[in-house]
Amino acid sequence: MLLFRLLLLFAMAFIAWRIHRLLTMPRVPGKERTQRLRGAEDMAECTLCALRVPRSQAIATGDRWYCCEDHWRQGERSRRSNDA
Repeated sequence: MLLFRLLLLFAMAFIAWRIHRLLTMPRVPGKERTQRLRGAEDMAECTLCALRVPRSQAIATGDRWYCCEDHWRQGERSRRSNDA
């Protein structure tokens, strides 16, 4: 009987805690949430390794995108050797 009372007390405390948490939790309006998503940036795929990086951090040459300067150099070398 004591165990039943302890379990009942625990369940009631848990339910009260969840209700309190739901009522005091800060709410994020839907409009604010979508504005945060609109701030997402387009991604560019590196021509050599296929890594996706934000376009603001990628290096572009014509229609080719690179994730770093090393891959840009390698891509330029291979493009020059193919053109020659």
